[in-house]
Amino acid sequence: MKHRDEWERDYEQVVINESDLERIVKLSAGEKEAIESLKTEYPIKISRHYLSLLDPDDPDDPLRKIVIPTLDEMVTRPGGHADDVHADEARLQP
Repeated sequence: MKHRDEWERDYEQVVINESDLERIVKLSAGEKEAIESLKTEYPIKISRHYLSLLDPDDPDDPLRKIVIPTLDEMVTRPGGHADDVHADEARLQP
């Protein structure tokens, strides 16, 4: 049961808002704007353990790019379209 207790403790300590995240990671102005723009559709929810694995001062850290949005991700390019992540799944269901 020890692992279960650790999991529950870690889950209770997830970072869920910009101010808590900024205490751990130095956010750029663009990251702050992206977080604000996406907070309804994609709210922040990052474990402190995961945040401990990334470099808090490196905006190009690969782990950081996975969980912290940027304005570049919000740009719609010509010919681009929203990905329907369930399209294949629905097509392949009996």
